[in-house]
Amino acid sequence: MSNQSESELPHRYRALTPPGGPKEHLVFVYGSLKIGFGNFKYFLDDSEFVGRACTVDPAFEMVSLGMFPAVVKGGDNSIYGELFMVDQHTFERLDMLESNGDMYLREQFFCVDMDGKVRSAWMYCFIDHLTIEERQQWSSKREDIEVFDSQCGFDVQSWTYRGYKS
Repeated sequence: MSNQSESELPHRYRALTPPGGPKEHLVFVYGSLKIGFGNFKYFLDDSEFVGRACTVDPAFEMVSLGMFPAVVKGGDNSIYGELFMVDQHTFERLDMLESNGDMYLREQFFCVDMDGKVRSAWMYCFIDHLTIEERQQWSSKREDIEVFDSQCGFDVQSWTYRGYKS
């Protein structure tokens, strides 16, 4: 269970749909929403963990926004993260957290899980305001991103950049 009740959350994080509905949305998370990170206990603690996964297409870059990472489309990397089944209430709260439509855009992409099963999942992509030079600066830090994921218990050595087990 979440450590914070809905009424204790700031108004911007209170969903319109009451909690407790069916978990029917598959969401792929890659940053502060992953297990063990800061936003997990407030947003996904009551959701169903499906497993670790990565995007099928290597069409992204992960960049740092300071306190948290963001994924931008148009790169040449797969993104490693976790899959969760969430209810409508949580789905709405995630949209609010990610400022869906303003800072991030929720879109569906194909992910492959650790068993090799390909799934369509929602992922939040940063609405890209970075210059080409800023993108190149962050893409040169790929090794740091792999260390970030490996510290979360994700074995990056067992995946190719196409997103499949080697």
